[in-house]
Amino acid sequence: MEPRANDASQPRLPQELLFLIIESLAPSSPDTILPLYHENAKCLLALTRVCRSVSQLASKLLWKSCPHITSLNQARAYGAALKCLSPDDPRRPTSLFLGLYQGTESVPTENWPWLRHLGEPAPHAGYLTGSDALDLESSGSTIGGLVQDILLSVGPTLQRLIINMPLGAVSSAHDGDALIPLLRPAFEALVHLEEFTSVGDSFRFRTDADHSEVWAMWPKLRRLSLDSPTMNFNQMTSLPHLQTVVISRPSSFQLLMTGNVKGNLVRELKSQRGDEVNSQSQQPFTLVLVDAFGASWTDLRPNNLACVLLVDVGKDLPHSLNQFDLEREQVHLPRRWIQHHALKGTLWATASAGASRW
Repeated sequence: MEPRANDASQPRLPQELLFLIIESLAPSSPDTILPLYHENAKCLLALTRVCRSVSQLASKLLWKSCPHITSLNQARAYGAALKCLSPDDPRRPTSLFLGLYQGTESVPTENWPWLRHLGEPAPHAGYLTGSDALDLESSGSTIGGLVQDILLSVGPTLQRLIINMPLGAVSSAHDGDALIPLLRPAFEALVHLEEFTSVGDSFRFRTDADHSEVWAMWPKLRRLSLDSPTMNFNQMTSLPHLQTVVISRPSSFQLLMTGNVKGNLVRELKSQRGDEVNSQSQQPFTLVLVDAFGASWTDLRPNNLACVLLVDVGKDLPHSLNQFDLEREQVHLPRRWIQHHALKGTLWATASAGASRW
């Protein structure tokens, strides 16, 4: 049978041009983490089911741009995928977001290892809710085991970690006693971590009274963000590379007015870092407090040893809130602000640029 004219080869895009189109789906900033519900993430996932060359590139971009875990099912799938990567695989993650947090208004089941922060809204738009978000039948040991496996697997390469896990709300009655012993050694193993953000939690374990802070075990740490932590400047300044600390804390202005924050910080810097702090080329240790109070304050001209900054995100507070909702929103708004910028990869630059100095 004679071939038909329209059976001739159809024009095709050059492979190089096709790869450029696929690469355009990745965020422009290498520090941005896309959630899995983002359209670009969905497109990259679909492209992994095409030919081998396209699948390899799409898979590489997924590992790099979408390490975004917000459910136990996602954690299981991510942990299983990690086991398929060889130790020298270039796709091994350097960034990760762990958002194992129940952001719904429903009451947790008896097996849930931490109690919900009452009345707290979902951390961001598009956050999964209900049974689709977290397996509420799972115990603390199950959750702890999943997180431990993931952290131990990514430990050799992970440089940046963002978590939304309310460790301060862990309940012994809800199998929390099985969770904490699994989590602490897993976090301690992240010795190559350079940036760490804990959204809505001070990242303290119940055993911390007898131990150093977990983040103090990370010798390469350069940037740290916590929620309402103890102002442990001794351990902060003992980390040789730590230069920027961003803290979400209610009543930050009152703390600055009454707590001699900068004086305590400068004293510890001189004690821990000695002559190093006198170098003219040395960048100042920067402490940023994020609060929502709806006011601006005066630059008090700090010296170049320590720089204490105050970021006011209160301009985003709705004007129609009653007093109860206003006070609650003043707590949650800075947390959402930190998570939003952490996932975009802009937290440190935005916090340091959009602040009043003290």
